[in-house]
Amino acid sequence: MNTQKKLIEFLKKHNIKNVQTITDGALINPNQFMLAGVNTKGAVLFADLPGFSKLCSEKEPIECAYYANHFFSWFEAEAIRNYGGIIDKYIGDEIMIIYPQSECEIDPLEAAMRSAERMIRNDHYSFEPKIGIACGSFIIALVGTINNWSISCIGNTVNLASRCVLKNNEVNTVGIATQQTDLVKHIFKTENEWAISENPNFQPKNMEKTHLIQVHRTDNWILFGDYFNDIQTQIENAYKEGFIKNDV
Repeated sequence: MNTQKKLIEFLKKHNIKNVQTITDGALINPNQFMLAGVNTKGAVLFADLPGFSKLCSEKEPIECAYYANHFFSWFEAEAIRNYGGIIDKYIGDEIMIIYPQSECEIDPLEAAMRSAERMIRNDHYSFEPKIGIACGSFIIALVGTINNWSISCIGNTVNLASRCVLKNNEVNTVGIATQQTDLVKHIFKTENEWAISENPNFQPKNMEKTHLIQVHRTDNWILFGDYFNDIQTQIENAYKEGFIKNDV
């Protein structure tokens, strides 16, 4: 099930009026801007793929697309399979995942942190992500125009999670906007593997001060071999099968 279908199912589960007519492309009133959504509480997670801009300057576009898709697929498996996360969107080299309270079997903040912990601890391909997490209220709503719309999560919690990523100067770091230090230490608890620091006066741009906990994995995975040499055969086969074509 793709991202939008899962978000649509979330809205339908909450009996949002006429959501099915919207998914069919037949709006109730084509002259009226869409207004539909579900107010909820939960956690929001952003994961950034460091060094992707530099990679794009050195590799072919198709190689970069493959690399990004590998990263997204890997994170999606960790987030959805285990902890009830829903992929909201892919933004360039970032992935945004939401953890609505009604979809999680455990506390949404804990679910988001456990997703991050599993991802960084099992980073066999040395993606070394930067991750930001925040918890609070947001809305899952129809966003866009009547001609071009999607379903997305909006709110201060989303912005705060994004700011937490930007604050991370090192790779393999999770920035969490929370005061629940004991919970953080419980999840990232392997001795000598995680370094935890706190900033009670974190000032995100255009936002109020908040308490930020940063968790950095001190031991990194080392990738053996050349990742891009290994994918050349798959790219060549994709060209042969007609999955990739040149426009000019």
